[in-house]
Amino acid sequence: MEHHDRSRARRGRRSHIERSRRSQLDSSDDLVETLFAPIGAKRTDPRVERKTRQLCRVVLETVSLALGELGDPRLEDVVVLDVEPAPDSSRLAVRLSVPAGALADAELALDGVRARLRALVAADVHRKRAPELALMLLPAGAP
Repeated sequence: MEHHDRSRARRGRRSHIERSRRSQLDSSDDLVETLFAPIGAKRTDPRVERKTRQLCRVVLETVSLALGELGDPRLEDVVVLDVEPAPDSSRLAVRLSVPAGALADAELALDGVRARLRALVAADVHRKRAPELALMLLPAGAP
């Protein structure tokens, strides 16, 4: 009888594991991509991706506020479109929109405040090192 109980317990554990695996397969759309990714392919950790998105959001808010507070009239019409890792969170691409006629003036003004923007980002970001900002000016209406 004792042997019978042990085998039933094993089957119960196995079925629990099987159900757990099935639910993981059902709930994870990219599990197949992760499991069958080519050898040497870079696998990303969801926590790292979440933290990177969070960092990009903070940088977007900080740069947007800073452009208004710097007091340079050449930067009044500059709008932050988005912030993306380029290629990772140590360097961020900040896409800025500016009216086509003010592109040259805005570029000169941004060159003068680039270090100040990074310092403001460093104050708002709680990391060991502040990310490098790659500022990309685009004429308004460009994709």
